[in-house]
Amino acid sequence: MTDSAPRAVRLDHRLTAPLSSLLDLESGAALTLAYGVASLTVNPWLVRPAARMLAHSSVRLGVVVGADGSLGSSKAEAASRSLEQGARDIEVGINGGMLLSGDESGVLDELTGVVDLAHSALARAAIALPARLPEAAVWRACLIADQCAADRMVIRIEDAATDVDLSRIGQVRAALGHRLEVEVVFGSLNTAAMSAARAGGAAVVGGVFDADLLDEIAPRPLAVAG
Repeated sequence: MTDSAPRAVRLDHRLTAPLSSLLDLESGAALTLAYGVASLTVNPWLVRPAARMLAHSSVRLGVVVGADGSLGSSKAEAASRSLEQGARDIEVGINGGMLLSGDESGVLDELTGVVDLAHSALARAAIALPARLPEAAVWRACLIADQCAADRMVIRIEDAATDVDLSRIGQVRAALGHRLEVEVVFGSLNTAAMSAARAGGAAVVGGVFDADLLDEIAPRPLAVAG
């Protein structure tokens, strides 16, 4: 591969909206299997049926546990239950309010509990940055994710990506080096946003894919599942 060739990233189809239904799961699972998407990430209540639908496939099943402001104990309970039901990737959000209030040890403790649970089950653990977290706090969050031995940092970009949003990818990549993977999750997916994430050093691009978008990017290394 030359320097000008596109860098391959993995695709993560996500069904994590509050209203994601079993019908959404059925169509989403079929899409991931048909196009060889690397992973499917869902809400906790969808883990059990998703595990059945993806059985005997190479698609990794992930789950998002706990809202940013939820207590660490509830995040750990949701993670434990999801692992028992077949999840192989656990994503947990940083408590942004706790971080901004200066309780970094509290943030580290609750994240470490979830990360240790995942690793004990031979699953991977991802830490999600709160949306619109101030720049100074992003560096502190990256340090905490590194300290708790997470495998991936997740950046959520709501709606259409702006230059400020995309600059966060480089900021996180600079803070983490290559110790953790970076996933960028877009609220509005298109090929331009995906290319920007790839150019910024993201290893995974997540969001709600559809057949039209996958048909457009399928011939490129960008769409190869890893």
